[in-house]
Amino acid sequence: DRVYTPPKEKMDLSVTIAAGPSNNISLTASGEVDGTNVPVSGVVWNPHEEKANGMGDFGDDQYVDMICVEPGLLSDVPSLEGGKKASFTQVITCL
Repeated sequence: DRVYTPPKEKMDLSVTIAAGPSNNISLTASGEVDGTNVPVSGVVWNPHEEKANGMGDFGDDQYVDMICVEPGLLSDVPSLEGGKKASFTQVITCL
């Protein structure tokens, strides 16, 4: 598992991730809470063999060919009061 976080002076995340010996992906992510831009991190993970074996909706050997990429607020998380809105945009591009 790996967490990618934008530099302190930036809100948006932009990173290239190696997804195998000859595969790279570009990840960009941004977000806002109640109309205010917030720093968005990207969490990249893979269940690996042991966890994949315990997942009912996941084949035992499918972990070899996948990564999961999720945006998230991991620091300075603002509260989200009732009636307010949080939104994230994530773009993944195969390079």
